[in-house]
Amino acid sequence: MENRSWIEFKKLYRSMFHANDRVVDLIAVYEILLFSVSGRSNLSISRYLDMDIDYVTDVLQEFLKFQGFEYDLDINPSCVFDRVTNFDEFVEDIKLISPLSFDKEMILWYSVCNKFDSIRKEIDNFYEQSDRPS
Repeated sequence: MENRSWIEFKKLYRSMFHANDRVVDLIAVYEILLFSVSGRSNLSISRYLDMDIDYVTDVLQEFLKFQGFEYDLDINPSCVFDRVTNFDEFVEDIKLISPLSFDKEMILWYSVCNKFDSIRKEIDNFYEQSDRPS
């Protein structure tokens, strides 16, 4: 069950900015998602944001369908994803940066980055729409 103050906050945000509940939820968890696709472990995220690690894991599972990383990565998958145009380029760049990466890992990283990119576009679209005059 959602926290009562969170429900009230969503109502306020919806009335002030015409945001649907999903967009409000995405904005609220954006930092967690960004840190994860950047290669930070759930423990690092929870410590940095001062949040319970179980909450971090739940957010990643709900929004990215991903359990998160057990350890910090030595690379930033999101940074690589943003530079390339397809999976093959992603794999090629990852192998240049971190030659010990496995194909199975890269498939997962690409998939998670792709989901995050869709979320980022959804949030950007909301802000673009809200900037337009009524």
